[in-house]
Amino acid sequence: MALILKSKYQVSTDGTTLRLINVTGAYDPSTNPGGFGTPNPELSDSALIALILRRLDDTDTPLVPISNQILYDNGALNSDEAAFDFTYLQDGHHMMYLFRLPVSLDGIVTVEGPALVNGNYFYWNNGDVIWKMEGGTAVPVTDLTEMIDNPSITQKLCEDLIFIKLTQKFNEMYQDYREKREDCCDGLDALFQELQMFRLDLIGAKMSFKSDLVDEAEDIIESLIKKYNV
Repeated sequence: MALILKSKYQVSTDGTTLRLINVTGAYDPSTNPGGFGTPNPELSDSALIALILRRLDDTDTPLVPISNQILYDNGALNSDEAAFDFTYLQDGHHMMYLFRLPVSLDGIVTVEGPALVNGNYFYWNNGDVIWKMEGGTAVPVTDLTEMIDNPSITQKLCEDLIFIKLTQKFNEMYQDYREKREDCCDGLDALFQELQMFRLDLIGAKMSFKSDLVDEAEDIIESLIKKYNV
């Protein structure tokens, strides 16, 4: 099985910092076949890149990069959990990507041995820059979003933040439903049906992400964002 990145997030108690954590772990043929270590890449031979995109609330503007970080430790253990800290801009729709790239010390071959070929993205051990081989020459990547749809890059999409926003909205609607249920208000059946559909959409999106049906999940999420102005 190929390397499969796993991640989790934390938000600081004061709501100002978002922490994205690599929890891929070490390879185990039974319990973690997608972990770091033979036959998969070693974490010590890997650069981890976190990319955060955001779209403001109440707009139809595209998602735009707001921050990125690169972590590389040639002494890392495969079980290590690397963490990225970002300023959390609480308004808007946030998307987080975690990438794994090979590392090169000379821009010609990776530390694992294979030569870099055209189209390869890699980290050159010389700072906060990602490189790509084009025409036999290493060129810096100025727009990291071009890596998102590249099938050659191991990546993990995290929609956790927007799920939190949608879940909060669902809970607000549910509390409204409970209050109306107590008072036997008009429109109770319609609100109940809407809650049911909202709940099913959230479950469907979550299951789609777990099944790597990212496009399908994003379609559901986008429709919920627009409908409930999250």
